[in-house]
Amino acid sequence: MSARVTRLRMWWDDAFWVIPLTGLVVAVVVDWIVDAADEAFADSVAELALLSPSASVTFLASIGGGMVTFTGFVFSVVLLMIQFGSSSYSPRTVAYFLRSRVTQSVLAIFVGTSAYAFLALISIGSAGRDTYVPFFGVLVSLLFLLASLVAFLALIQNVAGRIRVDALLSDLGKIARRALPRHSPGARGQRAAVLDAAPDIEDGGAVVRHRGDTGQGVGIDVARAERMAARSGVEVVFQVRVGDGIAPGTRVALVAADSVVERFDRCVIVHRERSLKYDPVYALRILTDVGLRALSPAINDPTTAVRALERSKRYCGPLRRCHSARFGFGPERAASSCAGRRGVTSLTSRSGRCSRRVCPHRR
Repeated sequence: MSARVTRLRMWWDDAFWVIPLTGLVVAVVVDWIVDAADEAFADSVAELALLSPSASVTFLASIGGGMVTFTGFVFSVVLLMIQFGSSSYSPRTVAYFLRSRVTQSVLAIFVGTSAYAFLALISIGSAGRDTYVPFFGVLVSLLFLLASLVAFLALIQNVAGRIRVDALLSDLGKIARRALPRHSPGARGQRAAVLDAAPDIEDGGAVVRHRGDTGQGVGIDVARAERMAARSGVEVVFQVRVGDGIAPGTRVALVAADSVVERFDRCVIVHRERSLKYDPVYALRILTDVGLRALSPAINDPTTAVRALERSKRYCGPLRRCHSARFGFGPERAASSCAGRRGVTSLTSRSGRCSRRVCPHRR
């Protein structure tokens, strides 16, 4: 996987503010369009005298101020529900709740409604016309308000559904099963192959250590490592795997050379936390946490523990087959899913840990 694309995706997953900010931008654009329509039909609407300036001011001010207060109250309740769920299940489920696109979209609608109401309020009596009322602006504000009420109901349904333990365990399993095919030997039409004799460079290679910040291993940029190995004419074995904790100075790779010229440590993608999308084993970790916490004396919920075990059992079968073939957890040395591509293989090191081998020539 490309390091830039992966980091961009992880940023998008963690960026809670992007969709709400989009709602604000949409409100500004809609106000500009509707204001142009009001200016075009101002004379016709003024003759009908459908709205008075004082009633419009009261209506728009109520929508804008009320939505600000309502947004703060609703999301305070949502955060309390998330806190309750994380304390009952696992602290690692907080990211699962906050990354809900429904929650972010509802916040975008609330922010857009408040912003549009205030923008429409400013235009009342503008351009030196004391009796000017943006009829279409008031009408669109009403539509925004109705959309906010519908979004509020959807938010309650979504949060109440996600916080239930059965729904939580089911969603974790689904997310992990969707991620497993990307790590399986048959992904992208590639086939695993057995390496009868893979050269060992653990005794005489140069050590590559991590120079960045502390975090969790998310993946390895194989394409970039291939290019570096081809330029240097060396063979590289990466000794970290997805989910490993990586700190500055951690040994991440070995290079079959006396000295290392390329920055092979930059091929290891490190993030501040593990990701369900790129680390399927992380779902098993969360399921284990939920089961253990359910059996604690403070909660004492054996039914939840049994449900967590059931989900783990359904998940461990595909995970075991994937890891045995893909990462070399079995007794044999197995090529990675990139077998057939130039110089990228995977094997089990002497310590039994998974390694990824990159060499500049095709085996």
